[in-house]
Amino acid sequence: LPINLWDHPDRSSGVVRVVGQLSRGQSVTITRRYQHLDEGRFYYRVESGELRGWVPETLVEVAR
Repeated sequence: LPINLWDHPDRSSGVVRVVGQLSRGQSVTITRRYQHLDEGRFYYRVESGELRGWVPETLVEVAR
């Protein structure tokens, strides 16, 4: 299944648009991190080629 990229990491407003999709295992560059305090988790803004958007931390494996 593809991974949806969102336009914004905070879904509390109920209005989040899917702005693209990634394949599982696709390499990305993390450009920002957002901590959603109510959910107790992070979201990452990622880029891969022309694609840019937000994904939850559960879908990102960070290599150091």
